[in-house]
Amino acid sequence: LNAAAAAVPGGPASAQLPRDLEALRHKEAVLVAVGDIAPVLRKQMGAEAFGAHMEPVLRAHALAELGSAVGFMRARAASLYAAMYRHLPFRDAGHFAQSAEALVGLLDDKELPVRVQAAMGLQHLVPRAAAAPLLLPRLAALVGRLFW
Repeated sequence: LNAAAAAVPGGPASAQLPRDLEALRHKEAVLVAVGDIAPVLRKQMGAEAFGAHMEPVLRAHALAELGSAVGFMRARAASLYAAMYRHLPFRDAGHFAQSAEALVGLLDDKELPVRVQAAMGLQHLVPRAAAAPLLLPRLAALVGRLFW
């Protein structure tokens, strides 16, 4: 695509792709940055304040990306949730369950980087008591997926 076609507002869908891709790359960068600074923020703010501020942001901006049509966005969202399972005291049980269910579902993703990030996220999901009802019924399948 040439730059002129991409700059046409309301142009054909293919002309919108570069701007959409650019927006996704910016969002990806934000997801990476949030995951990277989470431990520092939690230490400075305290766990409760960190959770109160961060969980709504995750729910609004990262949860949907676990089901994104774009693989690198699914991988980044899985990576961010892996970091948050380490650092965030989830208050909203529904949000925790939704994100955990989506993360486990990403183990079957068609793209390897997404599956890898989902598997890495499991290590931080497993120690949480709230994850047991989700993971225990699937334990045999999970072990089979990871080791076969």
